[in-house]
Amino acid sequence: MELRRLENMMEQFVFAEIHRALSNDGLCGCDDCALDVSALALNNLSAKYVTSHAGELFNRAESSRSEDRVAVIAEIQRAINKVRHRLPHD
Repeated sequence: MELRRLENMMEQFVFAEIHRALSNDGLCGCDDCALDVSALALNNLSAKYVTSHAGELFNRAESSRSEDRVAVIAEIQRAINKVRHRLPHD
């Protein structure tokens, strides 16, 4: 069984938006902050797993709908607000 082919497409959608959101919001864009925001956002979004290239293409088409994009951006913003209020880092 080859489980490496199992992929959560929601990760790609969040990663595609994360740096734009961080720079627009003025939050630190270091790897730690970007990963913290990504993890918080992904924990509140439904996973969208695919196992093939055809599934990936279908999922991209489905998730390009505006309501899905709005949900991703809203969760990223919520996560940014949480990360902003934590203790500062080095």
